[in-house]
Amino acid sequence: MVTKDCLNRVLPVVADSWEKLRKCDVYRLLGQIQYDSLESLRIAGSLVTKERPEYAQAVQDAIDELCDGMEPEERCPPVSIWGPPEGFDGRKEVKPGIWRFMTAGHGGYWISESRLKAIPFDFEPFAGNDRWYEEDCDIAVIVLAFADEYDDQDVYFAFGTFKHQFTPDEPDSWHNVRDWLKDTPEGRECVARASAFGLAQQHKWQRGGSCSVDRNLGAPRGYTNMQFHRGRERRSAIVSWDTPLWVTTEELDAMEWKPAPNPAESFNEADCGGAFDGVSVTPDADPGL
Repeated sequence: MVTKDCLNRVLPVVADSWEKLRKCDVYRLLGQIQYDSLESLRIAGSLVTKERPEYAQAVQDAIDELCDGMEPEERCPPVSIWGPPEGFDGRKEVKPGIWRFMTAGHGGYWISESRLKAIPFDFEPFAGNDRWYEEDCDIAVIVLAFADEYDDQDVYFAFGTFKHQFTPDEPDSWHNVRDWLKDTPEGRECVARASAFGLAQQHKWQRGGSCSVDRNLGAPRGYTNMQFHRGRERRSAIVSWDTPLWVTTEELDAMEWKPAPNPAESFNEADCGGAFDGVSVTPDADPGL
C-alpha cells in the first residue's frame, strides 16, 4: 500500500520539497516506487495531486506512461462506449480505478477490474457492460458500493436515485441493491448517512434547473431564473448561476434579484382625490383634473 511516507522518502531524489517540485519532475517522482498493481500507482498519483493540485494533468500523463505493461484490465480505455471524451476533463480519474467520461452526447463512468470485483452485489448496468455505468442512474451503484470514499451528500443523492429506480414488482438488479442496503451493516450505514443528511437539510431549499432571464428586465450578468424545491414546495427566483445547492429561506430572499417596479404601470389613486376601481376613478375625484 503506497502512503504519503513512501513518497516523502523518495521525494529528495527529484526535489528538495513539495513546494519546489516541478511539473517535469512528476514522472520521475512516481517512477521511484515499485508498484505491485495499477491501483497502487493511482493511489500514489492521487497523493501527489493532493500536494500539488496544479499538476493533476502531469500526474495523469505519468500514470498513463508508467502503467504500460501492467494488467490490461486495469487500464482505462481512451474512448467511452458513448463516444470520445470532450474537453480538458472529458476523461478523468475521479477515484482510483473510477474514470468519468464526458462526451458530446451522454456520459458515464468506467471502472477497473479490481473495482468491479469489489462491488458487494450483482448489478447489470443500463448499457449491459459491467465496466460502464451511465451518469444519470447507474453511478448511484458506484457511490453506494464505495460509500466510504464519498461524502454524505453524494450518498444521499445515490440513495435517492436507488429509491427512484427501485420497482417492487419488476425484478432487476436494483433488487440486489435493495437487499444489500437492508441486510448488511455497510448497506444500513449508507441508509443511515443518507437519512441523517436529508434530515439536516429538510428546512432548506434545494437548487434545481434553470432557464435564461429576459434581458429586458435588466438582471445582472450571470443571473438566471432558477427553480428550487423543498419537499413538495416549489419556488423560482432570479439568482446568480453559482448559487449554493442548499439555501435557507432567509438566504434565498437575500440573494434573489427582483426588477424595479415600472412607474408607468403604477397608479396612485390619491393623485386623483378618489379611489380607483380598476376601470375609472370614483365620483369623489377632484373635478379639476
